[in-house]
Amino acid sequence: MKLYKVKYTQESEAFVQAESEEEAIEFITELTENGGGDKMSSIRLNECGWFLEEELGELVELEAEDSWGNTHKTNWGRYVQGDYEGLYYDA
Repeated sequence: MKLYKVKYTQESEAFVQAESEEEAIEFITELTENGGGDKMSSIRLNECGWFLEEELGELVELEAEDSWGNTHKTNWGRYVQGDYEGLYYDA
């Protein structure tokens, strides 16, 4: 089985009253830091979704866990199995 690197992107927009470009960016950054929480309901979500960034090759299980806790490898690197079967993290 192969391992694929996928990324999630999100595009949002907001209309911000401010005295300058810097003030507008500062305001929206502070409002939405750490994911924005319940404040994100005031931000328009335009588009979001997953896309394939690259194929990392054949996924091979290591005979033994290495010193970093990795359990699998490809030609591109070593990975540890995540909380869900089929999900891996790079160490």
